[in-house]
Amino acid sequence: MSESDLLKLQISKLQAVLPYICSMDFYREKISEITIDFDSQDPLTGLREMPFTYKDELRSTSPMTRTPLNVEDIMAFFSSSGTTGEPSVYVWSKKDQCVLEKIGKRLLQNIGVGPGDVALLPLPMGMHFAWYAIFREMYAVSAAVVPLGSVPLEKIAQAQINYPITILKTSPVIASRLFRMVIENNPFSPYPNAIASDSSGGLLLQRCPEETTRSTMGR
Repeated sequence: MSESDLLKLQISKLQAVLPYICSMDFYREKISEITIDFDSQDPLTGLREMPFTYKDELRSTSPMTRTPLNVEDIMAFFSSSGTTGEPSVYVWSKKDQCVLEKIGKRLLQNIGVGPGDVALLPLPMGMHFAWYAIFREMYAVSAAVVPLGSVPLEKIAQAQINYPITILKTSPVIASRLFRMVIENNPFSPYPNAIASDSSGGLLLQRCPEETTRSTMGR
């Protein structure tokens, strides 16, 4: 794409998104003191006047003032406190949910997840929305779920003996520690037919023969 065509594309996208942003009370108030001509040939020149949005503003305002959605279009409200412990609340739309389930379903099906699979979820219970999203994506491919929560590695390993686990879905840190423990101690062999992925959907371990699986886990 030429530089001029790229500029035209950027301008067209900006002209489309600015009125959308200004339809929300929170952002309309923030930019009320500046003037941007949405229909000008080069609205990019006005971007330097756009005010920043600060995290404290997100914490102190209602999510309904920061969304153009009607209540009937909202799937859920969720919060994130980051590292401060002070939550900011956001809106999750039904369209967002449809996109998540479509992408999650495609990714899981691409690695062979489907009916008959059982996913073990050793994730902190405090990650409420992560739990919700994972349950929904597993439901989309008809896979069962074991919500284990935040427990010691030994209990995670024991759960894979107690249940017919075929999927381990957790954080990369927990997965690597668990794999290391099994390789070093080898008290059992729960991984001959497992898929392991992190909580954001990244594939850590593909279904494969046991020997290949063991070498993969040992890295």
